[in-house]
Amino acid sequence: MTAADVLSRVCDAYGSCETYRDSGMMFQESTDLNGDAWPADPMDPRKGARAARPFRTAWTRSGRFRFEYVDSCDPGAARYVIWASGMDVRAGWGEASETSGPVTLEHALGAASGVSWGVSGELPIACLVGIKTAATILPSGEETAELISDECIMGRRCMRIRLDAPGRPPFGPANQTLWIDAETFLVRRIESTLTTAISEIHILVEYSPEANPSLSGKDLDFEPNGHVGSVSPIGTDSSQEAEALEALGYVGQGSESSERGR
Repeated sequence: MTAADVLSRVCDAYGSCETYRDSGMMFQESTDLNGDAWPADPMDPRKGARAARPFRTAWTRSGRFRFEYVDSCDPGAARYVIWASGMDVRAGWGEASETSGPVTLEHALGAASGVSWGVSGELPIACLVGIKTAATILPSGEETAELISDECIMGRRCMRIRLDAPGRPPFGPANQTLWIDAETFLVRRIESTLTTAISEIHILVEYSPEANPSLSGKDLDFEPNGHVGSVSPIGTDSSQEAEALEALGYVGQGSESSERGR
C-alpha cells in the first residue's frame, strides 16, 4: 500500500460517515532556530512560547456541525465556536459568536485557522465537510507524500505518512506527519513543523475520533459558552493524555506548566 492509497482510504473513511465526533488537544511550541523557547508575549498570552489547548468536533451528514476550540486548559478560558445547521453558520468567541449571513461553513473554518493554529482546517474536518475529496487529498505540484514506519499510539496501530511542501512566505519549507489508524483509517495524530527566517513552530494535534456515534443536543447545539471542560478531553484514561504529552516532549499539563524536553 502506498501513501496515495492510504490517503484515499482516509478520504473514503470520513466520506462514509453518517455522523462523526472527536475530542482532542493541540500542543504548540515556538522556538528560535537554535531550539530555544521563543519568549512569551506579555501583551497577549495566546502568543506564548508553549500552549496546550483542547477542542471538540461533531458533524452529521444532514448538515449539522459544531467545532469548539478552547484557548487554554484553564477554567474560564475563552472558547471559539463554529456552528452550522444547513445554511445557518455562526462563528466567534463565546457569546460574541454571530450569524455569518451568506458566509459558508468552509469560509468560517478557513477564517478560524489562525486562532485555532490550523486545527479547524486539518484533514479530519476538511474531509468531513468536503473541502478535501478523493481528487484533492493527494499531494500536488512540489508536495510529496511518503509512507514511513508504523507506530502504535494510545493502544492503536497507526500507519504514518510524511508530507513535505515548499514554503510560502513568510514561512519556509513545512513538513507534517500523519498517524492514521490502521483499522478505521481515521486520523489519530498530526505533527507539523513550520519555519520562518527566525523561528520554528512545532504543532502536535491529538485526536480521539468516533465514526458514526449517536449524537445528542450536547454535541450539536450552538452553546456559545462551550462543552469542552477545563481538563483534557483525550480519551478516558489519564495515561492516554500522558502519552500524547510525551510524544512532543511535554511534562505536566496546561499552557503554563508544560515544557518540551530537549
